Amino acid sequence: MKNFVFCLFLFSIAARSPTAQSNWSPEQCLKLKNIAGTVVSPDGTKLLYAEREALMTDDRSEYINQIWLVDLKATNKPVQLTRGDKNNIQPTWSPDGQWISFVSNRDGNNNLYLLPVAGGESEKVTDVKSGVGSYKWSRNGQ
Repeated sequence: MKNFVFCLFLFSIAARSPTAQSNWSPEQCLKLKNIAGTVVSPDGTKLLYAEREALMTDDRSEYINQIWLVDLKATNKPVQLTRGDKNNIQPTWSPDGQWISFVSNRDGNNNLYLLPVAGGESEKVTDVKSGVGSYKWSRNGQ
């Protein structure tokens, strides 16, 4: 059942993407949003994912990821958790499902942030000058 719901969810995300014309152009490819890093909550009721989108301005040309949350039991409607022109990647659930952790470059370096699932602002928990490459929760939630 979880796989069926997940497939329906991915199909609904794909339906939000720009529709294809008879010939693809590079500009159309850049308008497509990609889904990465899908993670189901420990209790199986919610889904986290990162949505990648191209940011093209006169002075910037890069991909930016934003983190989204879907309540699989209630609405099945995606809710955007991060915003702006900074990259937010590697969303992960805490073992108890009460926190969402992710890596963001909002201060210039990739650092680890925590966001309470119940709502509120994210909190920076590392200050690594070289940046956080990857991380993992311990079983006891630390």
